[in-house]
Amino acid sequence: ALTFFDQALAIARAVKNPQSENECLNNMGIVYQEIGDYDRALAALNAALELDRLVVGEGGLQLDDLPCAP
Repeated sequence: ALTFFDQALAIARAVKNPQSENECLNNMGIVYQEIGDYDRALAALNAALELDRLVVGEGGLQLDDLPCAP
């Protein structure tokens, strides 16, 4: 799984798709956690968090920002 996520991450970065990049980093973090590689899990999840902060901002999303919000 990590091989495919790594390939997908490279593609997401090449085409400048931050949402896909974020999904890959999150998924890689989960896989690393599951196999007990906590240092790499933390690194991947922190990278995803930093990307979220760059794209969404420090305040994060609000309920009103979601398309399904009333």
